[in-house]
Amino acid sequence: MSSVSPYRRGVAAGISTMLVMSGSSFSIGMVFLIFVQFMPLYQVQRIFVGSYTSISNSTLFINNFINSLHFIFFISAMLMIISIIPPLLRRFSK
Repeated sequence: MSSVSPYRRGVAAGISTMLVMSGSSFSIGMVFLIFVQFMPLYQVQRIFVGSYTSISNSTLFINNFINSLHFIFFISAMLMIISIIPPLLRRFSK
């Protein structure tokens, strides 16, 4: 915000908040999409209902859940690394 002129800080704050909220919405959708790729839909539904202890073969269920979390964190890390590249290119191109 220090790089924005004082009379435009309200607009900059609004844009910043909009981007944060859009990113949050996108990431929640991405998480559910990845969960469904690693686990059957009924298992994903049971996680969020809270009845995952009644799932038969719970070891496989837990392994699928952990694998999906690992993949989600990997994708998130890749997106963060990619988002670092444009500011670095801009800084070194001056």
